[in-house]
Amino acid sequence: DFDKTNGLDGDLMLALEAVPAGVDGTIDIMVDSPWTSCGGKKVGSMRLVKEMPKKMRTLLADVSPLTRLEGKHAVYLVISSEVEGQSICDLHSIHFTK
Repeated sequence: DFDKTNGLDGDLMLALEAVPAGVDGTIDIMVDSPWTSCGGKKVGSMRLVKEMPKKMRTLLADVSPLTRLEGKHAVYLVISSEVEGQSICDLHSIHFTK
């Protein structure tokens, strides 16, 4: 329910607690649909690089466009990589923070 974030001053961040897997990749944060062709809107992104240590870390993405939303909206993580058949990370938790 984005009524609580509507009009927030400052940045809104999406925090992912994850262990990078040593693979280059991107996590795009989409709202309403995972595809722009179906009405989805990209509100943030984060990049993982293969050189990141394979230990638990907090990955942050600025998702300030969400502060202009009201009501309930689906949030999608669209994960991509040029390396086929390998995960870019092990995701442990997800939350919003300021």
